[in-house]
Amino acid sequence: MKLPPELDVVVGNPPYTRQEELETYVQDYKEKLQKVLVNDWGKKIKLGLRVGLHGYFFFHGLRFLKNGGRFGYITSNSWLDVDYGKYFQKFFLNNCKIVAIIEPKERVFPDADINTVITILER
Repeated sequence: MKLPPELDVVVGNPPYTRQEELETYVQDYKEKLQKVLVNDWGKKIKLGLRVGLHGYFFFHGLRFLKNGGRFGYITSNSWLDVDYGKYFQKFFLNNCKIVAIIEPKERVFPDADINTVITILER
């Protein structure tokens, strides 16, 4: 499959799903998502067992950035203090420049039962 040209900016708000819900949508969903990441990065990316769908969006979205491109996502803040977050942090430190990680004091989406974080990276 031909990939689109590399981008200057990737901005997103991936879906917030719990990892337990992934297999209810598609059988072997995590395995299929991991294959996409191997295709994107040429290697298996260790994400941990408990990462939700938004975690895969991070790695897939970063794939489309050109060097020097900027990346901004608003996601659940869970990756900052859970076990699987160490894999995110290691990947970001090895493959990106961390521009900012912003945890708003108030909920960005008042109707959503989730605390968020804004992550800005540069490739």
